[in-house]
Amino acid sequence: MERELLEQILTELRAIRAILEEKTEGKGRFVKEEKNLSNLASIPRPEANESSEKPLDIGYEFIINSLKMRGLKVKDYTLVENGSSTWDKLALFMGKHFRHIKLVYKHIKKTLSSGEFFTVSLKGLPQETISYITNWCTELHQLALLEEYKYSKSPYFLLRARINRTPEVINFFTGGWLELFVIEVVKRTLREKGFSPYMIRNVKVEYPNGDEGEFDLFLNLKSNLFWFESKAGEYQSHISKYSKIAKMFSLPKERSFIILAEITPDKAKDLGNLYNMSVSYVEDFPSLFKERVEKFTIYSTS
Repeated sequence: MERELLEQILTELRAIRAILEEKTEGKGRFVKEEKNLSNLASIPRPEANESSEKPLDIGYEFIINSLKMRGLKVKDYTLVENGSSTWDKLALFMGKHFRHIKLVYKHIKKTLSSGEFFTVSLKGLPQETISYITNWCTELHQLALLEEYKYSKSPYFLLRARINRTPEVINFFTGGWLELFVIEVVKRTLREKGFSPYMIRNVKVEYPNGDEGEFDLFLNLKSNLFWFESKAGEYQSHISKYSKIAKMFSLPKERSFIILAEITPDKAKDLGNLYNMSVSYVEDFPSLFKERVEKFTIYSTS
């Protein structure tokens, strides 16, 4: 009973502290990353997911409070689970072999709204590319993402298919696959290095001026904030905004990432140099992130 009473008092004190902080914190206040938040557990619980009976793990809480310290009100988010779903595995395959499947992927995107049949000629393509495409489409058909699929081999080399237009399938091919790919790469890389992957995705926030926004993914690695955004299609209208946000968050290039599908590796590097962020072509992201994690952990422990 005494323990329960003490926990209740502590909860009430945290709530009072949160109210006082909201009154004293000025709008538009952004601070630099603190490398060691020794009193992190004493910071009031975030508003998002407050109804959950289970307290938020301190690894996730660090991310929420890092955003709060930068003047943002976190309205909603989703914790990234440790396991891998069928969607995750499909996304990982697409991201790793995108240059091979890109031709068919474009036809899928074009027919998402109509659900019409599409036909693609694979004649003249390298056998490796044809194998990746046909294996991928066979998998999509078996999982009912493609409602119909047929490939005619030599001498025709014609692929004919039709998408299954369910909301989940449309969301996946519109761009959800790239977000899942990024998450899966980050999870697997961190596990290989012995780190717990504390991540939150689909983070909805409110800025100090009242505007609302949403972020793809945040990661807590050794009490440092990492930010990831991905675009499977047009990206030109977003790059400048992301660069300004990275500066506002005081996030260096090494901890702010943009992953793009419709770009060449060389152009991605040029964009990164121009906007001072880590811009990556989708297939290059696994090696880039692995390199950054290795350098970061060596630097942070030296």
